[in-house]
Amino acid sequence: MFIANSQLIDIPLGGYSFTWSDKHASKMSKLDRFLVSQGMLDLFPNLTGLILHRHLSDHRLILLKETHRLNEWSSIKRRNKDHDRKVIQDSLIEIDLRLDKGNGLPDDLTKRANLFRDLKDIDHKDSIDLAQKAKIKWVVEGDENSKKFHSIVKKRRHLAIKGILVDGEWIENPNRVKSEFYSYYSNLFSAPAWDRSLFDVNFPRRLNSDQVFDLEDMVSNEEIKRAVLDCGSDKSPGPDGFTFEFFRKFWTIVGGDVTNAIKEFFISSSFPKGRNSSFIALIPKVMDSKHLKDFRPISLIGCQYKIIGKILVNRLSLVIGDIVSQEQSAFIKGRQILDGPLILNKVISWCKVRREQLLMFKIDFQKAFDSVRWDHLDDILGKFGFGIKWRGIYGVGVRQADVQHMAENFGYISNNLPFTYLGMKVGANMMRLNSWSDVVKKVSNKLSNWKSKPLSVGGRLTLLKFVLGAIPTYYMSLFKAPEGIISLLEKMRNKFFLGADTDDRKITWVCWNKVLAHKNKGGLGVSSLYALNLALIFKWIWRFLASSSSLWIKVIKLIHGNSGDLDYPYSSRLKNLTWIGIHKAINKLKVKGVDLMGFCKIVIGNGSTTRFWHNIWYGDICFKEKFKRLFNLELQKDVNVASKLQASNVASSFRRPPRSSIENSQFIELGQILSSISLSSVRDRWSWTLHGLGDFLVKSAREEIDKHLLIVSPSQNRWFKFLPIKLNVFSWRMMLDRLPTRWWNIHIPIFDDPSSWDSWLNDMNLSSMQRIILGAMFISMWWHI
Repeated sequence: MFIANSQLIDIPLGGYSFTWSDKHASKMSKLDRFLVSQGMLDLFPNLTGLILHRHLSDHRLILLKETHRLNEWSSIKRRNKDHDRKVIQDSLIEIDLRLDKGNGLPDDLTKRANLFRDLKDIDHKDSIDLAQKAKIKWVVEGDENSKKFHSIVKKRRHLAIKGILVDGEWIENPNRVKSEFYSYYSNLFSAPAWDRSLFDVNFPRRLNSDQVFDLEDMVSNEEIKRAVLDCGSDKSPGPDGFTFEFFRKFWTIVGGDVTNAIKEFFISSSFPKGRNSSFIALIPKVMDSKHLKDFRPISLIGCQYKIIGKILVNRLSLVIGDIVSQEQSAFIKGRQILDGPLILNKVISWCKVRREQLLMFKIDFQKAFDSVRWDHLDDILGKFGFGIKWRGIYGVGVRQADVQHMAENFGYISNNLPFTYLGMKVGANMMRLNSWSDVVKKVSNKLSNWKSKPLSVGGRLTLLKFVLGAIPTYYMSLFKAPEGIISLLEKMRNKFFLGADTDDRKITWVCWNKVLAHKNKGGLGVSSLYALNLALIFKWIWRFLASSSSLWIKVIKLIHGNSGDLDYPYSSRLKNLTWIGIHKAINKLKVKGVDLMGFCKIVIGNGSTTRFWHNIWYGDICFKEKFKRLFNLELQKDVNVASKLQASNVASSFRRPPRSSIENSQFIELGQILSSISLSSVRDRWSWTLHGLGDFLVKSAREEIDKHLLIVSPSQNRWFKFLPIKLNVFSWRMMLDRLPTRWWNIHIPIFDDPSSWDSWLNDMNLSSMQRIILGAMFISMWWHI
């Protein structure tokens, strides 16, 4: 009656008669069915249903099929897409021919850019379609006897839990294995039986009433949508079966329901029953996993949980910097994880130079986030000023991927330098090659895993740029790498690009510096590790100039003064110290013709933080160099611009009035300059002139270094994004005449028909490679006629 009254039609199901049965198959029922409207059948008249095999479940899946209309629609879409691609490519060829002959129209460049964008959109849709088809093909044809299939089977076999060892007993029974894991994690996550100590400390940094209100304010529709857009689009789905790509694409349809569900949570501070369900998988942490502690639980949560978590994180990030002290250098916006290692290395180096005794405590906490009592966390949040509503929301079902017991007893051991802190060596002499052995080992292990020979040159170039070049960046962000390490890593990258293993010897057809050079300079744009290293460590100098509130800057100023001794001529015995080593490396780069400090300019505001004589704030040279005689007369050599301009007389801080003709002429010129300057109420700031926005970019500094130091070609490398990378590399080698052939010096005449081409080609004494390339060129041109 319900189906008939609702004007719905029950689609007949084939395969099996029932969709559910108990475990003994004594009771069966048809619980699941497809109900559609008459309009649906009018659109898809060939709809059929199928009940699938149930395997180990008590339910059978049902499948709705419609092949004729979907295949027809897919065929039309594919034909339209191919036609659009052909039209775009023909238009691009026509524009390129006009530009090549110098007959380009005024709007050709704009039209060309729009066509490239349209072509890129089509290719992007193709890649998404192929990714979906690949997943479907693996489900349907996953048992194909292929190399990829066997590798995935081996990986899944490795992840499978065959048994566990508990108290010396090997257990393989699945029910007992589940019971042991359940018991283990129940005890792990349960609060201890004894009473805890009460936390009664008032923190000096607390949230104010406005911040508490912002944290607990009702979530807006725009905030929810922004959280959805911020989440990864193609991650593995949770129990709900949806990815964020689905919500993004159909937000106009489902956005209202999602928004209402999220708002309901922020009102009630709880999930409805079953809404917070998740999958938990156990991942082995070691190769031979046999103990309970050898597995890591991973929780696959649903999209609603992720959206709420993203909103909470976005709100917390706005206030976390106000309550967490400066000693916490990582995971706070505006701070960097390497600030801590820099401070440690600098303090240790300072103590070594002064021969001071130093006692350090290095305390490592095991990853025990889920072993911390919630009532203890609630006390801490309360002491920081968080409201009751926020504490209730934030304490709902929070999980962490990596959980272990915190050690029951604290143990202390004595150790010597160097040691590792946040993945960085502290107290080591980083000018020694063996201090970089971990970095070299990581690169070597990555190369051995790739087995470079099966990769095409395009694949090797991509991995070379985005993976191999990123491995040493963590160490290179703090330390200047020795030349021997740079040379060794570049040699390893060169061999990988050639397709050779570490011990193989292959012919190098192109100088490695040309491969590293920018595409505008005739290279492949890989970039050198030397330039990357110098650009990364120069960022410390930029941060020192552009900011002043970080703890590491206060440490540097305490040891080296407010200027950081950036213009101090250091002696050779201090060359290995962290901060001094950074500055010496930048000075050595300046000798080679690259002055990165010259691209750091001060934009004068109120003049309170700019040193009048030492900083370059007017023109291209500092005043202490421009007016040397006046600087010698100055008593307050570190005076700032604001104090100097506010003084009644510029010479009031001189030890005597200017007397000689040179001093008087410089004094008059300085007065004319200062009379044209007016201060504002905004703060002084530093600007990076290599980039239009004024903010420092490692990429711009790296490219500037490579531009001056690498061997480059006078001609620009033409790179076509719509062609495979291997074809671009091939044309680049052909342009450089670095193919495995003899030098070409062939005059190619103009032919009216293919027969004259064949006649000329047969008369020429050409090698096989020359015949292939010239033949391909002729066929391609003839095809487009």
